[in-house]
Amino acid sequence: MTAVNGRRRLPLAGATIKYTRGPTGSQQAPTSDNTAGIEYNQPLSIDGTTTIHTVCFKPGMLESVASATYIITGCDCQNDLFCYDFETNDLFGICPGYWQTDGSNYTSREVLPNAGQSSSFGLTLIGSSSRARDGLFHHLSDIAPSEISFYVATMTTTGNTGYFSLSQSIGGTGHYGIVFHFADDGTMHVNDVSYDSYQISRYYFIEFRNIQWNNLAASSTFDFYVDGSLVASTISFMDPNLTGFDFLMIYSLDATQVWYDDIIMF
Repeated sequence: MTAVNGRRRLPLAGATIKYTRGPTGSQQAPTSDNTAGIEYNQPLSIDGTTTIHTVCFKPGMLESVASATYIITGCDCQNDLFCYDFETNDLFGICPGYWQTDGSNYTSREVLPNAGQSSSFGLTLIGSSSRARDGLFHHLSDIAPSEISFYVATMTTTGNTGYFSLSQSIGGTGHYGIVFHFADDGTMHVNDVSYDSYQISRYYFIEFRNIQWNNLAASSTFDFYVDGSLVASTISFMDPNLTGFDFLMIYSLDATQVWYDDIIMF
């Protein structure tokens, strides 16, 4: 029962309720005579910011329509040092903070439905032909993760694309620790390691495990995994003296399209 103007109103017996749900502006509002909507017959589970349109109708009576936006202020991975799954359908969510643009040569920076590794939302970037390092970046808080993972796919083998780089500012200058990308020789590269040929339009699950941070006795190193299989062990950071990461950047150097999803560090 719900309270309306101080009076209680019982649900209308024999009425039908239909609904649509999705990001604001992405779905058609249902009516009694259109094909939009799913018949409501059980409580809805909402795990991300969602707009729901509803219509309640019964023969011989006027339709009752309503809309509401439910804003989810949490994140699926709140216990991680950094996580971004793009399921908020934008680049300005709180998982944590927001992405910023670098350069203006990209023709597209979009979070799209069905672009994710499991048909959920994912990020697609289309680069320019200027070979400028344009893309998106995220400021971090000198985090020192023990493991990092993300999904990445490229739509070509002819460019240098799908860069994922982590660095730390030392004396005002960025020093790189880990840099991954798809190279125009048809192989994946991480720092000085190249690995196997890759396929276009296929998501790869990239992991950097067992990250060992410099303790003044040895260089910082990590293990490189692709789709759960070990590729190389104890790869050295590009700068072995880093104590954390404060900058994440994703970009391409050519006019190529690349997809990213589920970036996690813990």
